[in-house]
Amino acid sequence: MYDDDFRDNSYASAESFNAFMTKVFGWLFLGLLLTAAASLFFIGMLADETSIAYALFGSMGFFIAMIIAELVLVFALSATIHKIGAGLSKLMYAVYAVVNGITLSYIILMYASAVVTQAFLMAGVFFGVMCLYGYFTKSDMTSLGRILSIGLVCLIVAMLINMFIGSGAVDFIVCLVGLAIFVGLTAVDVQKIKTQYFAQAAATGEEMAKKTAIMGALKLYLDFINMFIFILRLLGRRD
Repeated sequence: MYDDDFRDNSYASAESFNAFMTKVFGWLFLGLLLTAAASLFFIGMLADETSIAYALFGSMGFFIAMIIAELVLVFALSATIHKIGAGLSKLMYAVYAVVNGITLSYIILMYASAVVTQAFLMAGVFFGVMCLYGYFTKSDMTSLGRILSIGLVCLIVAMLINMFIGSGAVDFIVCLVGLAIFVGLTAVDVQKIKTQYFAQAAATGEEMAKKTAIMGALKLYLDFINMFIFILRLLGRRD
């Protein structure tokens, strides 16, 4: 697989490609670790009613500010990845993971720890299986990616509408469809990361390869986190 790419580009050797994918998943796991650490630290501070975290947690303004900060970081990183250095892109990714960990605290506290653990493990299994499929499949999933992207836009619209309707049935369907979309996007994104490596990173050198690895990790990070949230919501409904 990808033998022609290895022959056509001296930089894209099997060794360099494997090293690149190792960096992608390494940054992914680091991001998840930072998110978990930030979330647990923030939740732990809530036990102290005199802590800053306790005061901030009761503020809707702080929660909205965290959401805005997440969006700004993601869009800024995506828009400037070709202009900024690899070091800054890594820093922005790490800051995003920490901010997202604080935001997730609001969601995690709504569920029992056993449910959170179960959701995380289930997300890990789904994510791992789809990563393997996306990595080894020889099928072109470009068309599927377009369909899932359209489905994601429709899903966001449905979620916004249901915020005003408040329908439990619609929420259940949204969770199921959302889970299916991000399960599929995981495989699509893994294949896309490989394609981008040979099309861009391998052709432009090590610096671009480092930044492409960060963007790849961010895509997979978002796939996993969203998968985890939808599973958590489904399990929470059951309990």
